[in-house]
Amino acid sequence: MIDVDYDPETGIITSRAAGLLSVADVERSGREVRAAMAKARAQFGRALHLVDARLSVVQPREVAEVVERDGSFLSHPDDRQAIVAPTSLSTMQSRRLFPAPNERTFPSIEEAIAWLREG
Repeated sequence: MIDVDYDPETGIITSRAAGLLSVADVERSGREVRAAMAKARAQFGRALHLVDARLSVVQPREVAEVVERDGSFLSHPDDRQAIVAPTSLSTMQSRRLFPAPNERTFPSIEEAIAWLREG
């Protein structure tokens, strides 16, 4: 399951992933994130996406393939995506899937939010 929220005061879009995900979960949340990013860009000129994967697990290959194909929503140079990964294995998976300089993986939500806000 993935819940997507947009905070209109900060412009941060938060995706919270929990447990094993399905391809349908990833595709649905992708549509929600893209819509929220359009709002954030219209309001702030950039999109900030926080992926909270602390309750997630390493995903099966078919889910990882969809995330790799569709998971980067960043289309503006000032956009940023911060992923909070709870384990070494999920950190490695995240870094492989999101290698761009404006996509980073963090061990804590506080560090991720601080990085999003600093740019």
